[in-house]
Amino acid sequence: MKVLIPAAGYATRLYPLTKDKPKHLLPIRDKPMINFILESLQEIENITDVYVVTNDLFLKNFEEWKETLNYDFNVEIVSNDSDKLRGSLGDIEYGIRKKEIDEDLMIIAGDNLFDFSLKKFYDYFLKKKSSVLALYDYRDKGLIAGRLGCAEINHEKRIVSFEEKPTIPKSTLAATACYIYTKEDLRKLYEVIDKQNCGNFIKYLVDNSVVYGYLFDGRWFDIGTLDQYGYLKNNF
Repeated sequence: MKVLIPAAGYATRLYPLTKDKPKHLLPIRDKPMINFILESLQEIENITDVYVVTNDLFLKNFEEWKETLNYDFNVEIVSNDSDKLRGSLGDIEYGIRKKEIDEDLMIIAGDNLFDFSLKKFYDYFLKKKSSVLALYDYRDKGLIAGRLGCAEINHEKRIVSFEEKPTIPKSTLAATACYIYTKEDLRKLYEVIDKQNCGNFIKYLVDNSVVYGYLFDGRWFDIGTLDQYGYLKNNF
């Protein structure tokens, strides 16, 4: 299996820390934030390649970071050939086309900070034999409203509806920007792009395929402010 990590955002809300350094390489305890993802991926035996998609501005930062790594899989830095914001879906689509990926694919946002097991997540994918999305239960709809994607699941944990940053969430389950797509569903991404429908791909899949939710045990953070980063830097 291959993994794609979108890491091309500019994180302007974290200025000045991210003025000349990507958010994904900011230290948490004694290592860059993105390293927590790679360490969790190390538990999955059949991962061969991890592609980190960045922008022209931070390309050198990531290339220097790559030289410090020592994992069983190959890590490749992919520039999106732009110094402008493409958006997450645009970077994902660019990376897939650039590396000609046509197989099951795990996608994890590079600024996700979590301590749940990606191996268990992957095992769940193998069990379901369908695309899966990792979900975090906030147990409070107000913590999702207007800021996070929200999913509804049925008794089989199949996602039956998905909304991006709804003002009135239908559940307490938030999307974590951690997915595994089947090869067949991944091809649907081209349909979305080719139709110039750059809306939410998960919603498109929920409406046109079978997607399951994986409720994980553990902590997950979407670091968006200096205060959040300041606290988690030494307390994660």
